Amino acid sequence: ANDIKLVTTFDLKAGVKIKDLKISYPDGAYIADAKTVTVKVSLLPLIFKTVRVSDVAIERPHCEIKYLKDGQADIVKYFTEQSAHKDSKTSSPQELPFKFSEKLPKVDLKDYNFVIKDDVSEHKLAIKGNSFVFDDAVLNKHFKIETDGKVLINDKQNVNFDVAVTSFWPAVEQKTKVK
Repeated sequence: ANDIKLVTTFDLKAGVKIKDLKISYPDGAYIADAKTVTVKVSLLPLIFKTVRVSDVAIERPHCEIKYLKDGQADIVKYFTEQSAHKDSKTSSPQELPFKFSEKLPKVDLKDYNFVIKDDVSEHKLAIKGNSFVFDDAVLNKHFKIETDGKVLINDKQNVNFDVAVTSFWPAVEQKTKVK
């Protein structure tokens, strides 16, 4: 990241804004990047020992996932290996000193590009769009998604989409324990 700033707002939120974020594996292999990432937390719920991430805004997110020849996604393989290594050193799970809000953050992606590459077939699937907004979401209740974009297979446009959905979701158990 080139530039990291603390941000505050008049509606009692604080967070961080990161410019030119790049994420890679320890060996330097690419995972993702973004022009700007902003994450904000509502301050008032902290009084009640509740963490509420209120906003996540990402400008120009780009992410690549590879399906390796063994059939596993590269990122899944990496985290599985790291978890197995960590579990051998970790003590028993502990209760966190706070809880997370059931109200989920507004997630706003601008100019997004997500790519899945298959090392076996050498095919590529890309989902690109101008805007993706996940909002009005409360665990075990409802959510709203608005997005537009296109699906490309091997760099050839296959499907255009413009979607606005308001729906509910089934019950999701909230866990606050960390290993």
